[in-house]
Amino acid sequence: MAFAPGWRPGMAVRCCPAGAPRAAPASLSEVRFAGTTVRHDDARQARPQGFTRAQRLLAPTEFSRVFRSGRRRSNPWFTVVAAPGSAPSARLGLAVSRKVSRSAVQRNRIKRLVRESFRKLGAELPIVDIVVMARPGAAECDNLHLANSIDTLLIRTARSCEASRST
Repeated sequence: MAFAPGWRPGMAVRCCPAGAPRAAPASLSEVRFAGTTVRHDDARQARPQGFTRAQRLLAPTEFSRVFRSGRRRSNPWFTVVAAPGSAPSARLGLAVSRKVSRSAVQRNRIKRLVRESFRKLGAELPIVDIVVMARPGAAECDNLHLANSIDTLLIRTARSCEASRST
């Protein structure tokens, strides 16, 4: 038994542009962004770099060392603890507990905002290990206020670390 398409091929294209056949990319290294074709090398430069494993605090001993020997700064939404690092660049650890929000969606939103701020300021940060803890009011705050407050805290932390190393 053979199946016949319900629509003739030409009709599908006229009625639904999404049904039109697409041309294959010229090479596997091409990436599509918003309808335009961009080479893979250009795409890497257009997107922010990822949050690599080398930029993270992973082990519980690393977190406890930062908590034990670090300096604290805080505002109504975040507490930042920073200690001199041993890695070649600044590293970030996140602690967003269920006290901040029972919703995993809200906790992950906060973590994404903190990671993005860390990525933006990564070049300006000295070699330091930072743990960011969200406070319970953070889940009710909007993204703009949270991003501004974490940016301010990270910049203040970087300045104080640079000042303490130069003396």
